Amino acid sequence: MHMEPRRRSTQSPLSATALAQFGKCERLALYEHMHGKSHSFTSEGARHRGLIDHEAYHRQGLVAVAASNKALIGRWAAAAAVFRSIWLWCRGKIRGAK
Repeated sequence: MHMEPRRRSTQSPLSATALAQFGKCERLALYEHMHGKSHSFTSEGARHRGLIDHEAYHRQGLVAVAASNKALIGRWAAAAAVFRSIWLWCRGKIRGAK
């Protein structure tokens, strides 16, 4: 059986420090999966403030979208009125036409 030689990777090898960090992260992920994340009082308060800020930002976005939709509907209504006027004028149903 003939085996092909391994090709060298273009990436540099990982250091021992990087491998140790990967191992620690995997153990932490397993621990959090089994026992849940532990939160300190300060981190819990920061998380709560962040959620409030995200909710306020989301509401501001909804208000902006609603305002732009109202403006868009207004522009469509104006365009429809102009189109209707031109159409009636072309059909001779408005005074002063043809």
